Amino acid sequence: PIKTIIIDHHATNKSYADINLIDTSSPATAFILFQLLKSWEIEITPEIASNLFTGIYTDTGGFKYPPADYTDYRVLQSASELAKIATDFTKTIFVMENSNEKESIYFQALALNSIKTFCNDNIVISSVSNKQLKDKNIDYNSISVHSISNTLKSVVGWNIAVSMVEKESNVVKISCRTRDALKYDVSKLALELGGGGHKSAAGATLFMSIDEAIKKVVETAKVIYNL
Repeated sequence: PIKTIIIDHHATNKSYADINLIDTSSPATAFILFQLLKSWEIEITPEIASNLFTGIYTDTGGFKYPPADYTDYRVLQSASELAKIATDFTKTIFVMENSNEKESIYFQALALNSIKTFCNDNIVISSVSNKQLKDKNIDYNSISVHSISNTLKSVVGWNIAVSMVEKESNVVKISCRTRDALKYDVSKLALELGGGGHKSAAGATLFMSIDEAIKKVVETAKVIYNL
């Protein structure tokens, strides 16, 4: 039988494959792949380099995630090596960050208009229902859930930022971000909700209504972070 292989860096990974390479000290899965390819002396073409650079860039939040998520000098060293091969890396970043569809902007308006805060503003949640998506003819695949949680996280005092979108009836996708990964490790929240991720950035899926999901997240966070 064909073996399954996992290459990952998330501490929440449960090693469910036949072969598991999980390096939680790595800043990105693409970083692990880059080291493997180099150790195997495999030629890294411009296309491969571009993909690896993109993987490292996105997995570290554009090199912005704090040391708690292992974004350190190794990231920049690897990015530099890859940029020497994929010389059009600036174009790659531009296209990646500037290819929104108009539905994405409509979604952002809905999400930011729905903001609610809890626990003395420590928790902030935005939520968009499936009905709202349909009313605005917004395709779920054209939006970025985590872009909203990243925006919410930028506000001083909003320590745990959560963006919720009801992808389909009673299927709520959740993106979690934090300003302080040492104090508010959101991977703990995501794991408790059936998901996983980084200390600074994590996610989960809840099979319930938006209102139930909000209540679930708030009550769970209260317990985990003693709010």
